[in-house]
Amino acid sequence: MTEASLEKIIERLQFCIVDARALQLKMLERVLSISLLEAHELKDQFKDKLGKRSNGTACH
Repeated sequence: MTEASLEKIIERLQFCIVDARALQLKMLERVLSISLLEAHELKDQFKDKLGKRSNGTACH
């Protein structure tokens, strides 16, 4: 998975959350919000991993 693909997933989740909210689908909105948080966490982990590699630190 690349950072660009994570960005696309995050963007799509945000649109879906807006739609779920507009349709008053509370449970779907919650599930999508949790997925959005997890996608942001993955993106942060991805950036951390890239930062360590660029600093010359080994990632194991």
